[in-house]
Amino acid sequence: MKASSDYWAAMTQVLPVVALAIVLEIRLVVSRWNEGFPRWLRALQSTLWAGILAVLAFGETNALRALRGDKVASWWPAACEIAVGCGMGILIISPALEILVRANAEIVARLVAAHPLVRLKSWRLHLQANRYMRLTERELRHHEFKLYYNMWRLTQMEKWQEEAASLAVQGLDQVAESERGRVRRIINELPGLRAELASIRDDVQGSILDLRERFKAFHARKAETLSKRQRWREDWRSFNAKEREELNKLLRAFDVSEMTSGEAITRRLERAGSDMNETPVLGNEQSPSDPHQTASHEARR
Repeated sequence: MKASSDYWAAMTQVLPVVALAIVLEIRLVVSRWNEGFPRWLRALQSTLWAGILAVLAFGETNALRALRGDKVASWWPAACEIAVGCGMGILIISPALEILVRANAEIVARLVAAHPLVRLKSWRLHLQANRYMRLTERELRHHEFKLYYNMWRLTQMEKWQEEAASLAVQGLDQVAESERGRVRRIINELPGLRAELASIRDDVQGSILDLRERFKAFHARKAETLSKRQRWREDWRSFNAKEREELNKLLRAFDVSEMTSGEAITRRLERAGSDMNETPVLGNEQSPSDPHQTASHEARR
């Protein structure tokens, strides 16, 4: 049977409210789970809640499509009604069962304890507890033995430390006495050491005075040698100046005598002309044209 638009309009308002209420109830139930809660029961409840919430979500989508005028499968109204019914059951039955169980907790506990599976599980738990107790006692005995052994070691170490301290005090007394004797010997030897130091100081002072005299004599010889070298250098310079002056005089006299000699000038000119005819003239070289320059040049040669 096809659902009307009023039905889908009501569904669009009911489905989100039911989904929100289921989510709040799921959070409350999950927060009360403890570590001993069975895993298979957790998986069963989680699967049931996930299926109901999925049907509500897709039912809301199809309700909106039906209001828009699109075609929706004929089984969606029944699915939405079943999801709403399951959700209302979760919201109503779960709190009612919780109140009922808490009100009759003693009866429920006796009924559960009388069940064979529960008794078997309690027996297994009792065996595990006994095993853990035995292991704990064994570990406690081991730790107790270690504690007593450590206490004995501590007492022995205290005794050894006391003995070592007494021996150390005796040894320190002996060392202190030996040091006192050594200090006394040093004090007795101080006058001889002072006299020896005085003699060494006198020897050092005499050596210093001798070195000073030698140093002064060395400086005097060095100054005398330097003065002799300076005088020799000045004499050598004056000698060189005199020799250079005499050589210049001789050169000037030779040039004048050559220039005053006519035959020498003519001979020099002919020799210069023959040299010019025999030797080619280079690019940057020029032959002398002045006979006096030629004569002086030949004289220098």
